[in-house]
Amino acid sequence: MSYLPMVERELRSRARKRSTYWVRGGAAFLATAIAGFVLMFMSGMGGGAVGHGVMEVLAWLAFPFVVLEGLRNTADSLSAEKREGTLGLLFLTDLRGYDVVLGKFFASSLTSFYALLAMVPALAVPVLLGGVTGAEFWRLVLALINALFFSLTAGTLISAISRSERRAWTATFAFIGLFVILVPAAATATQQQWLMNFSPFTSFMLHAETDYTAAPALYWRALWIPHVMSWVCLALASVLLPISWQESGRRSGQRRHVVEPERAHRRRNAMLAVNPIWWLTSRHTHQRAWLWLAVSVVAVLAVASFTALQGSGNSLWALYGGMVAVHLLLAVWVAFEACDSFSEARSTGAVELLLSTPLPVRQILRGQHLALRELFLGPVVFLLSVEVLLTGAQIFLMASSAGPFMERAAVLLLLGFSLVWFILDLLAVAEVGMWYGLTSQKPTQAMTKTILVVLVLPLLGAACCYPILPGLMVAKSVIFYTWAQSKLEREFRRAATERYDLPGARRWFGGGPRKLKMPQ
Repeated sequence: MSYLPMVERELRSRARKRSTYWVRGGAAFLATAIAGFVLMFMSGMGGGAVGHGVMEVLAWLAFPFVVLEGLRNTADSLSAEKREGTLGLLFLTDLRGYDVVLGKFFASSLTSFYALLAMVPALAVPVLLGGVTGAEFWRLVLALINALFFSLTAGTLISAISRSERRAWTATFAFIGLFVILVPAAATATQQQWLMNFSPFTSFMLHAETDYTAAPALYWRALWIPHVMSWVCLALASVLLPISWQESGRRSGQRRHVVEPERAHRRRNAMLAVNPIWWLTSRHTHQRAWLWLAVSVVAVLAVASFTALQGSGNSLWALYGGMVAVHLLLAVWVAFEACDSFSEARSTGAVELLLSTPLPVRQILRGQHLALRELFLGPVVFLLSVEVLLTGAQIFLMASSAGPFMERAAVLLLLGFSLVWFILDLLAVAEVGMWYGLTSQKPTQAMTKTILVVLVLPLLGAACCYPILPGLMVAKSVIFYTWAQSKLEREFRRAATERYDLPGARRWFGGGPRKLKMPQ
């Protein structure tokens, strides 16, 4: 028996997949296209400023990608095997825990490493333009590889101790966010600089020449400490997986029947009378609590930041940048919920059972819409209200300081465009996510397609025609919403009852699964 047989088998299997080549080529194309667009817009500046600007834009786009790859690829790699019951068969053989963990880790992370390596030549372009040294480039590459490794190992550890896909995703996001966002924020707020050593974000922030020169030791500590933590995550996953791969009899025997409160019981009966699909898909009440908590924290931070800036010139752009970032995160959350509902129902066979009932397709879709509206409508309205109040306060401060009328009008137009863009994006990702969740093999694939098609690719494509960017962003959301709605209404039954097609790049934008021909 060869050493690490699952690693060898999984790598051979993943290397033969068509998606491996398409992801690598797509990442190289996108990185090169972004570098070309930035270079075109900054061509009037000096050579050193152009090189530094291209490097910063590519770096700040690459870092969220590598951080979220663990959430996308490894968060459900082992927990999916638990739910399908195939993990126990592996432990009936001579395989150890580290064999299974490393096999799934390499299989799940191969495309991510390929995509990052495909971006490296585009990251090296600023070195040729000037203003960026070779050492600065290699420090950035090391920081990105280390952040990707940390993200993937964190997802593997959470997946090893989880069984539910939703909980694995949530815990992985919380674990990564703790070390990437909260630890640096706590270190800055409390002036405890030793906390910065435990965040992979620190080495990314210190890759520039001026920042590295000021604290070279901190860069290297923030590089090797998270790297050691990543190996600890893999070791813990290897130890815990053989223990947690099945539910113990004591744990399953101690389950208690939770009595639903009378008020909630009456409410759910009312939901059942309105739409049974709404009643069925509105059981994740804890998601609503987490969503309200997140929106409340964002609102408090926004008000505190606005008060600290005291209506200065930078407060407007800080407010707008924060709005765009929060809107994007909420759109991703909506996409996750929309993709997960139909994908989970199809994997369990619930969709076919629903189609065997007298319920029409429109009523099934309306139930999903009501569930999403119940979850997101209140927090979204609250967030938009806070944004409108802060923008109104900003306009009042501008008026009291005798600011020009055209500047206040521009702020109103900017706010109106952002609100319309945000609302239409939520509708588009909800509808497209439902369609891709119905036609994709895994929720991660559906979510990736939805985010790329609705949120990412239109922004990259509209960069070359930025004068009409507002109209394009509104138009693309309307187009995607109507396209997905038409697909769901006309092809829902066919897409839900046919088998999945063979994976390939042509399936990303084509629509529903094709019927597989049986051999003659």
